[in-house]
Amino acid sequence: MSLLPLADVSFFPFRVSDATLAIRERLMSTSIDEAKLKDLLKSAIAEVLEERREFVKEIIEEAMEDVALARAIDEGVGTDAVSRQEVFTILESPQ
Repeated sequence: MSLLPLADVSFFPFRVSDATLAIRERLMSTSIDEAKLKDLLKSAIAEVLEERREFVKEIIEEAMEDVALARAIDEGVGTDAVSRQEVFTILESPQ
């Protein structure tokens, strides 16, 4: 069994420098594609904000309600427990 020396790369159809150039081209192409993607994403978000204002408003309102509910739950964890009847008595009483 004969082992080829590590320096012998004659089985590659291209020179190592060509491979290095190909990798560099791919990296540059990727960064260009990322820049294009970033610009497309920015314009898509701007378009949504302009054309679907009500939709965006609803999303923000729901997020704020979720935060308020989470804070109320955290606050309630540290208080004494009450019966279900006590809760409904308070909710049904005239304000």
